Amino acid sequence: MAPARHTMKISLDDWQYQVLRETAAQTHQRLSSLVRDIISEKLTATAAPPRIDPIFSIVGMASGDGTNVAEKHDDVLYGDRP
Repeated sequence: MAPARHTMKISLDDWQYQVLRETAAQTHQRLSSLVRDIISEKLTATAAPPRIDPIFSIVGMASGDGTNVAEKHDDVLYGDRP
């Protein structure tokens, strides 16, 4: 499913519009696509890096023998019970 898009109206100075049109023509892009790319580059460069949950640091800590313990986890954890 494609992410939601929002339409907005902006006003540009003439020189900004001309530079965008020329750049879009040179790069064979639609003007709207070029503007989205520029905004994404700017926001990516200035945004704080995403916070990574420390719980993910345990990924890959252990290894197994390849058996599927998920299906019979009670047996693996508790063994044979009376």
